[in-house]
Amino acid sequence: MKRDENLDLIRSTAIVFLVGLHFIAGTGWYMLPNVGAAHLLVQGYRVLVNNCVPLFLLLTGYLCSRRELRASHYLGLVHI
Repeated sequence: MKRDENLDLIRSTAIVFLVGLHFIAGTGWYMLPNVGAAHLLVQGYRVLVNNCVPLFLLLTGYLCSRRELRASHYLGLVHI
């Protein structure tokens, strides 16, 4: 299968968003009061980076859409 650079770009963006989301969670920003322009800026950033999980799910669904469902596919899930 030929490698698609667009899928790599989506994956890289989702990884950067995931790191950003964990950064916001680790700083204790959720405990601060909602005042000031800086809070509005961080809130917009949080809305942007919250898209990391849906990006991963969409990418996984797209890559699995061409897969044929056979008995070997379901038997491969047993060891998990």
